[in-house]
Amino acid sequence: MRWRCSLASKYCACKRRSSMPLSVLHGLKKEVQSRRDEREEPQEERLQDIMSRLRALGWGPELDCPGSRCSWVLREHKQVRVARKMTDRVWQNMCDDMVRLMEQTRKDRVASEYQRKVSRRWNVLKAAVRTLLQRPDARACSLELGDIALMPEVREIMCVPEDIAVDETSFVAVHDQLGDMVERWQRGVCDELRALVVQARGADA
Repeated sequence: MRWRCSLASKYCACKRRSSMPLSVLHGLKKEVQSRRDEREEPQEERLQDIMSRLRALGWGPELDCPGSRCSWVLREHKQVRVARKMTDRVWQNMCDDMVRLMEQTRKDRVASEYQRKVSRRWNVLKAAVRTLLQRPDARACSLELGDIALMPEVREIMCVPEDIAVDETSFVAVHDQLGDMVERWQRGVCDELRALVVQARGADA
């Protein structure tokens, strides 16, 4: 890093001096670029090696997904921005971190895509869910719009490809499944409350 700063400083200082021959300026500029390339080339090779190993673990579709930020996230990771060749031993030490990074990146992408689709189909979703909220089983549990909107059956409808039209008729099957959906929601709430009680008792012990 020190040599890079030194060369860059020399180049900038020389550039400010109009009496400095252009050949010297070009020479310094070329040397700075050469040193930079010497560092960036191993980093790029390391990145490609890591991506190849991730593909072998089944992460190819996520790496190639148009909306994925995986390549950028990997490139900026401190364990990737190292100008050293990847080895099997190093990979074993960092593999779990890279997989967790991929999982989080995929989770973020899916959430972002869902939000975009919901925003474009919001009026349809709101109308359909409001109808569902009038059902006795939903009213009995005082469900709100967000409770139903986040249920897997509804998310699946909202996440269909853009070229498939979504309207209130798309939710017909959800009406038939609502009873089971509400029961599952109740069990989830009970499990969360039970976990909180156990946690509170443990803190008081």
